[in-house]
Amino acid sequence: MKKFVFILILVILVAVGFYFINSSKNENTDNNIEVTTAEPVTPEIISELFGKKFDRPALDFVIEVIKSDGTFGQGSINIKNEPGGGMWFAAKTANGWELAFDGNGMITCDVVDKYSFPRDIVTQCIDTQNENKLIER
Repeated sequence: MKKFVFILILVILVAVGFYFINSSKNENTDNNIEVTTAEPVTPEIISELFGKKFDRPALDFVIEVIKSDGTFGQGSINIKNEPGGGMWFAAKTANGWELAFDGNGMITCDVVDKYSFPRDIVTQCIDTQNENKLIER
């Protein structure tokens, strides 16, 4: 009976330890950015975000993901049967994926800094605090 109790206690301790190790991997550490090994952003996720932003069906948008690392993404957007298009940058935060920027202009450095975009996702930004200077990152 003592051996059974010992094994049961050991199993419980291992399970509790495993729980705490895994839960610490999901904690946010900087700028509310999620630090899990997440899946890359998908066109469907970005379409849903644009649908909410513009109060249109998500199927109205043609989304291309150019880069994504599971926490940040960039790509292009077009609206079906409409001319033109633009670009977008997104970040995964504690609240889920957020559109950080969309449009035809250059992303501003304050947005890049707010979300801590890595250099391989955002290579340039406009410094609106310094006479709209182009910053190479």
